[in-house]
Amino acid sequence: MFETIETKRLRIYPAAQEQMEAIIAAETDGELKKAYTEMLEGCLRHPDQWQWYAMWMIELPDGAHIGDLCFKGLDANCVAEIGYGILEKHQGQGYASEAVGAAVNWALQQPGVKRVEAETEPDNRASQRVLEKCGFLSSGTVGEEGPRFFKTAWKQKNIMKHCGTQRIETERLVLRRFSLDDAEAMYRNWASDPKVTEYLTWPAHTSVEVSRAVLKDWVSSYSQNDFYQWAIVLKDHGFDPIGSIAAVHLNNDISMVHIGYCLGEVWWHRGIMTEALKAIMEFFFDVVGANRIESRHDPRNPHSGMVMKKCGMKYEGTMRSSDRNNQGICDACWYALLKKEYKD
Repeated sequence: MFETIETKRLRIYPAAQEQMEAIIAAETDGELKKAYTEMLEGCLRHPDQWQWYAMWMIELPDGAHIGDLCFKGLDANCVAEIGYGILEKHQGQGYASEAVGAAVNWALQQPGVKRVEAETEPDNRASQRVLEKCGFLSSGTVGEEGPRFFKTAWKQKNIMKHCGTQRIETERLVLRRFSLDDAEAMYRNWASDPKVTEYLTWPAHTSVEVSRAVLKDWVSSYSQNDFYQWAIVLKDHGFDPIGSIAAVHLNNDISMVHIGYCLGEVWWHRGIMTEALKAIMEFFFDVVGANRIESRHDPRNPHSGMVMKKCGMKYEGTMRSSDRNNQGICDACWYALLKKEYKD
C-alpha cells in the first residue's frame, strides 16, 4: 500500500502499475509518453523504491486529476530530483506550490534522504517561483534544461509559523484581505495609473476586468496559510483600498520575507506606506517568526527607499542590472532588517 499525501486542497499519491500503463497508452505527446514509460520502467526495476520512480497523481478532493509529479529515482547519495506539472486550466491557483511543497517535505522526512533537487527552463519564471516558494535555493549550476535548484533536510530551530493574511489596524489604517468587490477601487485608485506602476514589475491595468482577475487569484489564494496580501484602507476614506502591501517572496529555509508595496498617487508623501510597512514588519517578526525582512527598489524611485529607511531597514547595497521592471533591466537597491536588530 503506497503512502498518500493530503494537503488542505489536494490528494497526492504514487500511481500503481495499471494506472501508469493506462496513462501511457492514452498519452499522445511523444515526449511525455517517453517520460512516463521511463518512470514505469524504473518502478519495475526497483519495486522496493516504487515511490521514488512512480508518477505521483495530484487530485482535488472530488478526485479530479489536475497534474502530476515525480522524483526521478533516488541516487546513491540519497538525492532525489523532482519534476512536476499542473494542467493549464488549473494553473495560477497555487496548486503547484502546494503539491511540490508537500511532496518535498515528505521526501526530506524519509530515512537517509539528504537533498531534493530540481531543474527548470531558463525562461520558466512560473516554475522557478514555485521552487522559491517551497524554499529551494539556486545551486549556481546549469543542467541540460536550465538552472538547477536544491533544498536540503536542514534541521531548523526557528521555523516561521504561517497564519495567512490577518487583519491589522494602526492609528490611521486598516490592513485587510481583498475581496472581489474591491476591483473598481483598485483599478481607480492605483492599478490603472502609469505613475504608480512606473517602477513596478507588473503593467498598469487596462480595464477593471484586469483588476478583477487579479483579485480573483488573490482571493482564492487566501486559503493558503503562507499567502500574505493586504489591502491598505485609510480609515477616514471609507472602506475602499488605496493601495496594497504583500509578502512577494518567502524563504522558509532562512525565515525570510520579502515585502512589496504600492500606493495611489493621491496619497503619496503622507507617511501612509511607512505606517503600513511598520505594521507588517511587526506582524512578521512577532507573529510569524521571521528572522529577516527585506525589500528592494529601483534607484530611480528613491521615495520607496526612504520608506524602507524610516522603517529601520538597513541599506545592503545596489545590485547592478539585476532586476527587471516596467523600465526594462534595472539596478536594485536592497534593504533588510534582522529580528535581532528589530528587538534592539
